Amino acid sequence: MGGLYAMGLLPEATFPSLAATAAVRVSRDGSGVRTRNLKDFGGPIPLLLDETMEWVRDNLAEERAYTADGHTESRPELPMSAVRELLANAFVHRDLGPNTVGTGKRVEIRVLRDRLMIKSPGGLEGLPTAQLESTDLTKSAVNQRVYEIAKCLETPDGRPIIEGEGGGIPEVYHAMRGAGKPDPRFFDNGVEFSVSLFRNNRYDDEESAFRVPSLAHCRG
Repeated sequence: MGGLYAMGLLPEATFPSLAATAAVRVSRDGSGVRTRNLKDFGGPIPLLLDETMEWVRDNLAEERAYTADGHTESRPELPMSAVRELLANAFVHRDLGPNTVGTGKRVEIRVLRDRLMIKSPGGLEGLPTAQLESTDLTKSAVNQRVYEIAKCLETPDGRPIIEGEGGGIPEVYHAMRGAGKPDPRFFDNGVEFSVSLFRNNRYDDEESAFRVPSLAHCRG
């Protein structure tokens, strides 16, 4: 199953829960609409990662940000390097046991009003969520076969799926803080692992101006 999931042509044809699902949740406004842009994704891990990354980028807002040279640029409201790392982790480290695959549990990606949430079936294996906040490199494979295969795989554009050194989560913290966003929030209840990336800014306008005073004169 690990080989089929990682490299097979249509893994979801044999095990439907190996697919992923994504949607934008709509705030309750009395219209009866609960979600939009609902989409299912299939294929092996490299294709899942590539297509869900594109979906997330398309469904996040863009923001205008000042660069170090005083110019502005448009960028997604969340750093896509952090999104990619967390999506790759969700696919590579999802549980493949009968309690998840056998009951139809998929990787779920949801864009909410205040956050991007990624849920992966199965909990962490011998790794407390507090350890994820450490600066130490941490490796803990839920499925060792999938993990070893994934270290040799690339997305269609030739980029490795994972590094395999356990440094991904510290990079997520670095990317989020560099973009002025709050730290990610992890939750593990033993049967499902989820992570939230918050869309609001870490600092208010006054604090942001204080952090980059050299750019203040460029805003006129």
